[in-house]
Amino acid sequence: MTRTVKKGSIRIGLPPMAGSSFFPSVIKSFQDQYPGISIKLMEYGAKKVEEHVSQGLLDVGVVLWPIDNDVFDSFQLVEDHMRVVMHPSHPLAASKQISLNELSSERFILFNSEFALHDRIIDECQTIGFIPHIVYESSQWDFIGKMVAENLGIAMLPARICQLLDSGEVCTAALCEPIIPWRLAMVWKRSGYLSLATREWIAFNKQRFAQKEEQLD
Repeated sequence: MTRTVKKGSIRIGLPPMAGSSFFPSVIKSFQDQYPGISIKLMEYGAKKVEEHVSQGLLDVGVVLWPIDNDVFDSFQLVEDHMRVVMHPSHPLAASKQISLNELSSERFILFNSEFALHDRIIDECQTIGFIPHIVYESSQWDFIGKMVAENLGIAMLPARICQLLDSGEVCTAALCEPIIPWRLAMVWKRSGYLSLATREWIAFNKQRFAQKEEQLD
């Protein structure tokens, strides 16, 4: 990619998990290639990112799939699945897989209502016949992990985030029946103006994440 844009600015919305997992190195590479483009990062839950992109308050954002294709253009960044995070003393701590109905009597630690996963997990629980007992909510995945480490409840986090947790403090197992996917997409408003800087950011990420997927295949 040639350096065709010398100046500009981009307002980008990132959920905390996406920011910590993928984007520091992406932003570094982009700034190396386009040093004249300034990036303003706003860290919100995916629901708020989606809302702000639709309102024109952000140029582009990372949200949880699925999205409203009538409102947004998009491409998928990564696909992952959820794992159950438990204290090592939990009766299911040695399990490789855990079904959601095995957690019906558990104390849940969730992301707050600004996060798409908050509603997704509650909906899945209600679908199989129980309302989760939510004892704590947070906007930070690492704080959620620490609360589980204090044996305050169980949590559900994407597998890639679970790799960042201290394995001496918590145990994790794959969530099954149902499997809850965690698919991240980059979105921008379908109608409206996109600056050259934003277009370059979109193209840069399409290329970079396509290369990552090829490396995983």
